[in-house]
Amino acid sequence: MAIRKPAVAGKFYPANDKTLSKDIQHYLKQADSEVNGNVIGLVVPHAGYMFSGSVAAHAYHLVEGKQYDTVIIISPSHYYALPSSTVMAEGMYETPLGQIKIDETAASLLVETSETIIKSETGHIGGQEHALEVQLPFLQVLFGERLRIVPVIMGDQSYKAAMELGNGISAAVKNKKALVVASSDLSHFHSDEQARKLDKTLIESVESFDAKSLNDLISMRKAEACGAGPIMAAMIACQKLGANRAKVVKYATSGDVDYGDRYSVVGYLAAAFVDESAVKMYEEAEAAITQEIKERLLKLARDAVYACVLGKPAPKLPTDHPLYAKPYGAFVTLTIRNSLRGCIGMIEATKPLAATVVDVAEGAALRDPRFSPVDSSELEKISIEISLLSPLLPSKPEAVEPGKHGILVRKGFHQGLLLPQVAVKYGWDRETFLSQTCMKAGLPPNTWTSEDLEILTFTAEVFGEND
Repeated sequence: MAIRKPAVAGKFYPANDKTLSKDIQHYLKQADSEVNGNVIGLVVPHAGYMFSGSVAAHAYHLVEGKQYDTVIIISPSHYYALPSSTVMAEGMYETPLGQIKIDETAASLLVETSETIIKSETGHIGGQEHALEVQLPFLQVLFGERLRIVPVIMGDQSYKAAMELGNGISAAVKNKKALVVASSDLSHFHSDEQARKLDKTLIESVESFDAKSLNDLISMRKAEACGAGPIMAAMIACQKLGANRAKVVKYATSGDVDYGDRYSVVGYLAAAFVDESAVKMYEEAEAAITQEIKERLLKLARDAVYACVLGKPAPKLPTDHPLYAKPYGAFVTLTIRNSLRGCIGMIEATKPLAATVVDVAEGAALRDPRFSPVDSSELEKISIEISLLSPLLPSKPEAVEPGKHGILVRKGFHQGLLLPQVAVKYGWDRETFLSQTCMKAGLPPNTWTSEDLEILTFTAEVFGEND
């Protein structure tokens, strides 16, 4: 089995595993970047961590707590004049934090998409290429042993080559949840003032999410990036995988660090390619939830509870408003004299709203494992509350706001969720809310302090019959 040994450990980043892990965690903790939506791709610098580590962390912070099946890393070739893109399709990459398995299935599929994307260890094994390697420790800290990568080193960085690679990536991972990472620094060795002018042009092009315009800028020497090809390829791949917005989250130069100078600098960019469609859909739908629609949904839920308890056909779904047909996550909560009698929900927006409300209302009445099924004698006593959920977004413990956020935690086979109103009902502070959610997942209460716990937050539009 081929193993690509670290080439720049001790030069670009610490060679000691504990120091390396600690440094990365520090960078991530200091990052405060945010996006709304699903992150599909990143642009990340590749200089020594002392210069660009804090900028890289602003990109990687966006995917903390997320799960991906595979990570495709696209690096420029600094040391080999490669005529094409080479993919190390078998074996492992190694850093001081351990070995990383290659996603051999995705890598092989990528190679099959084009004659210009070849299976080769050239540029990988035995080389000094740092642009791909320096991304790996960040990814290892974020994703641990479940990390799988497809390492790509891009020789030809033309627009045509970027198109072929971007299209190939999207085809190779179309059935996976993938993260595409483009490794690139920006302008090199200008004064800080000149660098910022050059880089501003490229940043605007990235934010326009237009690979062709970026290529034109590079061709006309109006901007610089040693990984322009990887950025373009990532843009193209991410657009095909559903991204609809590019957002720059951090820019700096090497002159910004304490020991940097302003006379000859390198520019560093952190950016994300994001699918905002679910968030936009929720915001539009939230604005359309009138009092009349709330009352209709509550009646639909009550009709569904009565029907399933009495053994009658489910109620007919309303179709007189487009909101009822939009996919939505929702919970229905049943209470009797303010005591919980059943609560079941659908976290992900996989069904139309009206159908979701009927399904979870029936579930709350009959399938909550904490309670016996609702009896017909209880029907008149039951009160109904509906919670319509926003998309789930990864979060850190310190970002959780009781009363605003609901929480979903995941670790291995454990999963637990508490709605926003639960913290309000019991007057919990942030730590108590997090602890209680962990306990709901069957985990020790302090698991929320663990780095390998996935924490996701959401908001909810909550309304009930007693409002």
